[in-house]
Amino acid sequence: MPDSVRVWVMGETADGESHLSQMSETPPIPVGPTQCWWFAWGDDGPLTFPRDLRQKYDAQSMFPPVGGFRVNIAQFADADVYGDELPQTPTQRAGSEQVVNIVHGNEAGWIEYPPVANLHRTDTTEIGYLISGEIEVEASNGDIAHLKAGDVLIQNGAPHRWRNFRGRQATIFLVSLPGKRLPSKDGVENV
Repeated sequence: MPDSVRVWVMGETADGESHLSQMSETPPIPVGPTQCWWFAWGDDGPLTFPRDLRQKYDAQSMFPPVGGFRVNIAQFADADVYGDELPQTPTQRAGSEQVVNIVHGNEAGWIEYPPVANLHRTDTTEIGYLISGEIEVEASNGDIAHLKAGDVLIQNGAPHRWRNFRGRQATIFLVSLPGKRLPSKDGVENV
């Protein structure tokens, strides 16, 4: 796993001059022996321009509130992404706890769909680009998308779970955009 991901952000001053407003080293958050997350960049408010961003991004939630966005990178082991690779060291346990807190950091966060292990949804559209490896994404009806390096997945707030059973690590780049869940036809909130 890389020591860090360099995140370059270009901004624009009020007079229209563009510049590199920041470069930050984003360290991985290890959550297991080979699984980690990088919370690269995001914002909780709408994008407005000109935008001159000099403050480093500090992730408070994995999933953005309405109007915001997130850019994350995840590296998954050869296992059930969420359940099979348990933290082994104090650093991994602390990283796992940090990721859980960030996952559940706001109302767009993770909602479980038992009885299927790790089936969940978020009130976001996630746009994922698989950088390396292979991952399966399973829908609640049993449909499975087998993603290979170079594939793009658009996940629109639907129940799903990720799995990597192909014998090597997989790395995915994710952009999360928030949405608003509408009530069901009978007026009951969709969960």
